[in-house]
Amino acid sequence: MIKMQKIIILSILFFPLATSSAGEAQSIRGLSNEIYRLSEEMVHHGGEGHTDEIIQYGEKMVERIERLINRIQLIDRLKRQKKEIVASLILTRNTTHEAIRLGRNGDAKAAYQAARLASSQARKSRQKIDSLS
Repeated sequence: MIKMQKIIILSILFFPLATSSAGEAQSIRGLSNEIYRLSEEMVHHGGEGHTDEIIQYGEKMVERIERLINRIQLIDRLKRQKKEIVASLILTRNTTHEAIRLGRNGDAKAAYQAARLASSQARKSRQKIDSLS
């Protein structure tokens, strides 16, 4: 009886830790997927010459990239991979900023090229995050 109580108490104590780390990983993957989807939208509409949509989707991307960087920084178990993932996300953010800047300047062709580069970088970042398992 006492042994069973110990097992129940330990499972109650450790279950929230296991589910919170799994939930956090799912949340990080969800944000990463959302960033990639936004980048694809930015490229799709940019290919049609819509610089206003490059700006719109790019701004949403930057917001989510910032949120993702903050979440990744809080995870202690990602010591080695954290720097690589954050560096990749920062590169994605900077490339997206460039697409937004070019879109605001009215240079549709250059904004589209920058959007394509940002989308490619977003895909690489997503792959790095997916490899965390």
